[in-house]
Amino acid sequence: MIWERNFARDRYYFSEALTTVYGYDPEKEWRWQDVMSKLIHPDDRERVAAFVADCYRYKMKIFQCPAHRYIRKDGTVIWVDVRCIALYDYEGRNTRTVGVTRDISREHFLREDLRHRSAELAKANQELERFVYAASHDLQEPLRMVRSFLGQLQKKYDNGLDDKARQYISIATGSAQRMQDRVKGLLDIARLGSGDYSQTVDMDEVIRDTLKDLALSIDTKHASIRIHPPMPTILADKTHMHLVMQNLIGNALKYSAAIPAIEIACSETPLYWQFSVKDNGIGIEKSITKRSSGSFSGFTGPTNIPVPASVSPWLRRS
Repeated sequence: MIWERNFARDRYYFSEALTTVYGYDPEKEWRWQDVMSKLIHPDDRERVAAFVADCYRYKMKIFQCPAHRYIRKDGTVIWVDVRCIALYDYEGRNTRTVGVTRDISREHFLREDLRHRSAELAKANQELERFVYAASHDLQEPLRMVRSFLGQLQKKYDNGLDDKARQYISIATGSAQRMQDRVKGLLDIARLGSGDYSQTVDMDEVIRDTLKDLALSIDTKHASIRIHPPMPTILADKTHMHLVMQNLIGNALKYSAAIPAIEIACSETPLYWQFSVKDNGIGIEKSITKRSSGSFSGFTGPTNIPVPASVSPWLRRS
């Protein structure tokens, strides 16, 4: 709706939209008090009047009123956006104001719905953070106990242990330590909130530690793991990278053939590193993808690092 306010005559002139959209007669004499008492919602009148008065006081030529409600003649309420151009004489007195009023009810309610959903999501995230904090905190003590008793076992019975038993204790201790570090990482994230915890992460080290954690499944299935070097150092969250690699490699082991053959690779793009885990498993239909693989990306970090030697008999490098 287009309108004009003539200050000399104290009159408003409206386009036909006053009838087609709002149901009022534009031929009737409309004054400021008529607009305030009939068009503008009672709960918004004081706020709108104060805003417009300030605009005229500071001689603003173009201004947009805060979103407010109009009342149609049939009593229905809509939200409107009002934008104005004010004209002043040489003494600074307002002579007329021309404006456009637009129905924004749909946008307003969509915005309110989005705000409501955002509030619910924020509440759910807070509850999740509290849960992660509690679970991570509770897991710390059992892991400390495992490491402590493994240390006592090795110390007390070391003379009676053969090399194989010492190797088992070493593997179990290392696994408990890595798990404790990851739990601590989750605990830190839960304690500090959802901030940015990016750090330089040696992905070769992450992959080696992940393979150590999955050693039992790898040995049981006689899996062949092939890593295509070099693996870079990236800027990311180390705990998250451990979880991602563990899920990708774990799925490859779970859904692979009788003897899994898994390849882990990384390629560099102009904006990020792209990692992939490929297996010889059941795959996905060609209509969805050409091969069974999982991938994720991380922002480019420092220069690539040398690739360490193999960490286990079942780990081979190309």
